[in-house]
Amino acid sequence: MSQDNNDTLLSSVKNSLRTCFQYCLNKPVVVLILFLVLALIVSIYPLYRITPALFESAAVEDATLFSKAIREFRTLYTSEVVARVKKYSDMKVTHEYEHTP
Repeated sequence: MSQDNNDTLLSSVKNSLRTCFQYCLNKPVVVLILFLVLALIVSIYPLYRITPALFESAAVEDATLFSKAIREFRTLYTSEVVARVKKYSDMKVTHEYEHTP
């Protein structure tokens, strides 16, 4: 009985494959379109997966560069402007300027 089921299943698979093969031979444009759609999906999916990581990486890099630019500006301001003010005035320069009279 098991042999009959296997033969029937094998025969069914062969018939299905034969039918698919005949369809492919009769409709090559449809097969080509399906192949191109599949190739497009396979080629775009990795880009879809990588895009959020690229956005995050760009945001982190931009934030790093911005904080570096602010640090450099503060250093330049301290060395140029504050140094000149201290040289010609008795003004106290502090980060707590709101609480300093």
